[in-house]
Amino acid sequence: MPGRTGIGTAISSLLSAQGCNIVDSSQFDDLDTGKFFMRVYFISEEGAEREAIEEGLQPFADEFRM
Repeated sequence: MPGRTGIGTAISSLLSAQGCNIVDSSQFDDLDTGKFFMRVYFISEEGAEREAIEEGLQPFADEFRM
């Protein structure tokens, strides 16, 4: 996905709203390609189902072209 302000905030806010705790996060912009890379390791502290998290991520995937 292309680098853009707000991607990390959007993802972490969604995970927080879903009751998830981010355990590890790595992200960087590749200046040669203009792409943004993000890896987030998290656990659900409230039993959020994978499908609900994926559904919640879909609008961001569309907006940020993930």
